[in-house]
Amino acid sequence: MTMNQTGFSSEQLNSALLELDDLFTRVGLVNIYLLIGQTGRAVKDGADLSGDRLEVSIPAKTVTPEVKSNLKIYAPGLVETDKGFGFTVNGIPVDVRVIQRNYKFFQYPEPIIYKYEDYQLPNPFEGYWKSRHLVR
Repeated sequence: MTMNQTGFSSEQLNSALLELDDLFTRVGLVNIYLLIGQTGRAVKDGADLSGDRLEVSIPAKTVTPEVKSNLKIYAPGLVETDKGFGFTVNGIPVDVRVIQRNYKFFQYPEPIIYKYEDYQLPNPFEGYWKSRHLVR
């Protein structure tokens, strides 16, 4: 098991990513969320996950009262933040960025296979990556 500088191994992060995908399936966000930040970068590059959290985004229009209610059931400890919300999966922090604006790179996500599972990334990813700090 290889540990990164934060103490989470890539295996722990991969396991949490699978659990997160399952959780989002249960609350109705399957094929809606995108991997962003360092999580998206690692998946895009086919590299091992590293870092101190998982980062995903969902469009604001998908955050319905039902989705919020289900998230509170399946993700105890859910905390709303100024950019979305956060919770932990298998002890790994998850930051969910709720996207308020329409960005071209979120309109037609890029499907990608990573560790035998399918996920979605911003498309084109490099366009997102260059402006990721401006995304709201």
